[in-house]
Amino acid sequence: MRNKKTLVFAFAIVVLMTGITMISAVTGSIGNGRMVLYPEVNGWTNTVIPKTILVNNVNSIPVNITLRLDSNASKFIELVDETFILEAGESKKAEITIKVKKEGTYEGRVNVFFKPVEGKEAGVVLSSTIIVIAKKDQGYKEKEEPKESQEETNPENPREQTNPSKLVKIFGINTLILFVVLLILIYIWGKKRKKSKRKVRRK
Repeated sequence: MRNKKTLVFAFAIVVLMTGITMISAVTGSIGNGRMVLYPEVNGWTNTVIPKTILVNNVNSIPVNITLRLDSNASKFIELVDETFILEAGESKKAEITIKVKKEGTYEGRVNVFFKPVEGKEAGVVLSSTIIVIAKKDQGYKEKEEPKESQEETNPENPREQTNPSKLVKIFGINTLILFVVLLILIYIWGKKRKKSKRKVRRK
């Protein structure tokens, strides 16, 4: 009998603790979990679209709200209201700014974190998915990016670079060598000529 009473008592405590945890857990609520936009873009300046995400505190306690972008959203969304506090039952339209320049489809998520101001209760996170399908306007023209000149030398391949001063030096040395060789040939030719003249005189 005692063992049964102990088991029943322990089970009741577990159920009670579970109920307290469930009651104390923070609940999150946002007004727009998905947003699809169809702006026109010109290809060279940003089309700026101000938007808001409705954040509701449906809890009986104040909560800290933090907005964070995922890696895709950070490429075309900026947060205006990044962190703020909502009192019990309070709501706020958190402002964001969407900027797109070129035609295409953009998709990202804004994560909204709910956490109690006081206490160690578990928080919760909700996500708002934002999809932007940008279309060309009548004057669409993408800005041309400057191309690198082919005449520029590549510092990573110094062997391919030509040095004019080295060429001049090499040319000068070669010319000097040819001149010396020419003098030697003239000297040898002169000696042979003198010898041939002497032989002619002796005859």
